[in-house]
Amino acid sequence: PFDGEVLAVNYQPGDSISQAQAAVILANRSQLHVDVSIDETDVSQIASGDPVTISLDSLPGLILSGRVVQISPYGTTVQGLVKYTVRVDLAGAGSQVLIGMTANANIVTDTVEGALAVPLDAVQLDDEGEFVNRLNADGTTERVNVVSGDVQDELVIITGPLQLGETVQIVEPQPTSSGSPFGPG
Repeated sequence: PFDGEVLAVNYQPGDSISQAQAAVILANRSQLHVDVSIDETDVSQIASGDPVTISLDSLPGLILSGRVVQISPYGTTVQGLVKYTVRVDLAGAGSQVLIGMTANANIVTDTVEGALAVPLDAVQLDDEGEFVNRLNADGTTERVNVVSGDVQDELVIITGPLQLGETVQIVEPQPTSSGSPFGPG
């Protein structure tokens, strides 16, 4: 038994019933959760208790927090890929969050203290390796060799002689002359 609200009544007195459809659908909306489908290559990095941020397509600007509470021990094959269901309990979702909304989850599996990150478009690669162009106070640019690491959204963690607070140059992608992203046709 649990406290909840009636979401749907599927039959009225005198209706024919089917064992395939419940007569009444109940839910306890005070503790909502999100089931996230995770690829088999990523699921081993996730642990119960990992913090999660959730955004909802239908409620832009609303960011919810949660925690991983369960990782399914078996996977299902979806279009040839094995996926595992990870359950995330939401904290304080509020009445504007409705059951069945599309959610986007960002599961934090590791944190690095004191790491330096730059926009992805700042990192370049040539025959000498990865680098960024540091913008100096006099308006000149200077090559700084870096090594890229993990990517978070639009940022990449780097190591190298770049310092916190320095400005890097963003490189705009250049279209090819043929208009094809695969080079001359």
